[in-house]
Amino acid sequence: MKVIDYRLVPVAGVPWIAAIITLNHRDVLLPGVLVVACVAVVCAVVMVCVLRRWGSVSPRVSRRVLAACVGVAVTAVCTMLVLASAWGTMYRAEKAGWYDAAAQESSVCAQGVVLGSSRPTSSSTPQRPVWYADLSVQHVTVMVLSQEPLDFRSVVSVCGTVREAPTPSHRHAFFEADSVEVLQVPSGTAAWANSLRAATLTAVADMSDQARGLVPGTAIGDTSLMSDELDAAMKVTGLTHITAVSGSHFALIFTCALLVLRSTPVWLRGLLAGLVMVVFVVLVQPQPSVMRAAAMAGITVLALLLRRPHQGMTALSWAVIVLLIADPQLAVHYGFVLSVVATAGLIVGTRPLAVWLHRPQRPRRWMPYGLAAFLAVPLAAWIACTPILILLEPSVSLYSVPANAVATLALAPATLCAVAGTLLSTVAPGIAMLFFHAASGATWWIAMVAQTFAAWPSATVPWLEGIGGAVAVGAVLVVVVGVLSGGGRRVVQHLVSLRQRARSTWLVSTTRLMDFPVFPPRSAAPLMKPSTALIRVIGVLVVAIVIVVVRPAWLSTVLDPPDGAWVVAACDVGQGDAFLVQDSTGHTVMVDVGPPGQSVTSCLDDLGVTRISTLVLSHAHEDHVGALEEVAQHVPIDHLIVSYRYGAWSGEHVDQVARVAQFHQTKVSYDYAGVSRQLTDTLTYDALWPAVPASTTPSVVRGDKQGQDTRNDDSLAIHLTLTSGEHTLGVTFLGDVEHDAQERLANTLTAEGAVRISQASTRIVKMSHHGSASQSQLLADVLNPDAVLIGVGRGNTYGHPHKDALAMYQPAVPLRTDTCHNFEISAVGDELVVHGCAVQQGGR
Repeated sequence: MKVIDYRLVPVAGVPWIAAIITLNHRDVLLPGVLVVACVAVVCAVVMVCVLRRWGSVSPRVSRRVLAACVGVAVTAVCTMLVLASAWGTMYRAEKAGWYDAAAQESSVCAQGVVLGSSRPTSSSTPQRPVWYADLSVQHVTVMVLSQEPLDFRSVVSVCGTVREAPTPSHRHAFFEADSVEVLQVPSGTAAWANSLRAATLTAVADMSDQARGLVPGTAIGDTSLMSDELDAAMKVTGLTHITAVSGSHFALIFTCALLVLRSTPVWLRGLLAGLVMVVFVVLVQPQPSVMRAAAMAGITVLALLLRRPHQGMTALSWAVIVLLIADPQLAVHYGFVLSVVATAGLIVGTRPLAVWLHRPQRPRRWMPYGLAAFLAVPLAAWIACTPILILLEPSVSLYSVPANAVATLALAPATLCAVAGTLLSTVAPGIAMLFFHAASGATWWIAMVAQTFAAWPSATVPWLEGIGGAVAVGAVLVVVVGVLSGGGRRVVQHLVSLRQRARSTWLVSTTRLMDFPVFPPRSAAPLMKPSTALIRVIGVLVVAIVIVVVRPAWLSTVLDPPDGAWVVAACDVGQGDAFLVQDSTGHTVMVDVGPPGQSVTSCLDDLGVTRISTLVLSHAHEDHVGALEEVAQHVPIDHLIVSYRYGAWSGEHVDQVARVAQFHQTKVSYDYAGVSRQLTDTLTYDALWPAVPASTTPSVVRGDKQGQDTRNDDSLAIHLTLTSGEHTLGVTFLGDVEHDAQERLANTLTAEGAVRISQASTRIVKMSHHGSASQSQLLADVLNPDAVLIGVGRGNTYGHPHKDALAMYQPAVPLRTDTCHNFEISAVGDELVVHGCAVQQGGR
């Protein structure tokens, strides 16, 4: 008899429980990580102590203690990885403002990638369709409700109202869209899959009612054409898994692939079977149940390639661990939970239930073993899933087991024929229709079974709601199974057996980790010394703790600027300006966006910028504002600031400010010298230029100005002051102000009552006009910076930056985008640390 390997169950279960707790209570995330890290350290210390006293303690006791410590340590490491991933997800959502926007039900615009084709909601009607789809916005998942379906992997810009997602939920917010704009259609494999799905829906549109819903449902999991009556019958009888691509579909496809490839070498068979699984995932789209089945299939392929025995519980545990680390939100996704629980129920319960139904040791058997095994499959899945289903719908389906047993007879032909028709739908439509009609014959049986059992009396029984209802139905199922299997004595014996098995499993969980002996029998020479095993485990623990918990400054400097430090970033946009300043609270100020192109949005992605709190546009020249609409579509902008003379010149770059403000509902301010803003407690904004004549009342200048272009001298020059304790960092942006205007600005800054730029303990200046020769020595002396930023394109024909301009600002360190490309500056005390750029000297 094959023994089920339970060794990885706690390693997968503990991180899952920790993820559920932290996703519902975000405030316990950091304490949870620290507690888990402490547990891992304690286990490492115990292992060291045991190894040091190896000779003075019973070998049996030593091995058990070491095995238990290694098992706990491995579990702790997996838990830390899951919690760290969860922290990253929630941090991105909070930093992007999704939680605050949802709490206030704000109207926002966002751009993201569609994670799966849209599906109709339960309230959707032909007259007023409502579709839902998950949208990934900077790796934050939100659900979008729209009136038009969205294609898988398309890039869309959505504007609407954000609302809070129910708890628990794998989504961070709900997005009720008022408008949806497709920015980029899918390409590559996503486009191929979308075309097959569309061709399948078109091909079955003229078939019978049941075929329209069930044929594409069994092939690609699309039930958008299913009638309400059939949908209700499938739910009542528990047959919805047939149209939600799951493990049974993968098992069929995987088994067929192995049968076709049975004459090939093992390594080729494994690789080709894995490729088939990848293609099938792309076709049906990576939903949670699909990813669980695909992960288990991948582990099975790996076992095949390594010629290792296949263990269903081991594969399931590894799949859960890997998927939760990749996406902790799956821990509260009902589709994922049901998929895992059903699979575990099949692995654990199928054989015992078959033996119980067969009753081989009783004088009168209930049924032949073949029939018992056939019925045990849906019974095991039903017992495992019913408590979870109570959380979704407080009712119990009485006929789910017989309905599934009878409907399963048609599942294989329906799935195989429907998938074959889908794959041929674009290249051979005629042959595809033959497969679709063959599949419809099998789905007719499924529909008939669903509708027949749903019409029986008491098809569903109302039950208690919530966690209490789930616990109650679980207790009832345990009691019923126990009584039918021979009374309370057998139940107690079975529970004791499970306890003993779990205890022994846990104690030896790592003595043969992955079936490789770590601690061999006492009579044999050790294949791996205990000290070697301990060193490997401690090494993994140290790396995990350093990355997840300690996160020292040197590591943060390598990976990204330290949290809480002032950061100035420069984006290489060619001959143009695009700079960012971020304070310790996460408030991001961007000054100019550069010319049109994808370089600025790529830079924002590299910096992890998901929201621009304040965007300052110096003047209406393309090399400073040309990419405004690209940036506005890429990330939300809270506040847009331009010069009060910005509208004095007509043209495309002037008009796009009004378009962006209207479409993205962005606040716009028109500033002049003397305007001051307290952006946050640690960030102050002061406008330095252009000045307003003393006899003139400040007002927004608009019109079609003619004559000499003075937009450079109309540039909005600003000074940002960032404060942290006794340290201040001043950053000055001069736009493209020319020599004469710089002279007047210098005189203004030295006048009484002016902004005291020199009081900052550390000063950075963005040199005017890309370092042209038109610079003021007086202004350079007044500003007296420690570093000079220069936005300039490599090989430009203007001679920027000019050597005389660089000489004026010496001994300041020049940092140029033509040689440094994208770079960042962080402030540690009064010291500036440059990331991604060597110090550059000289000019042309």
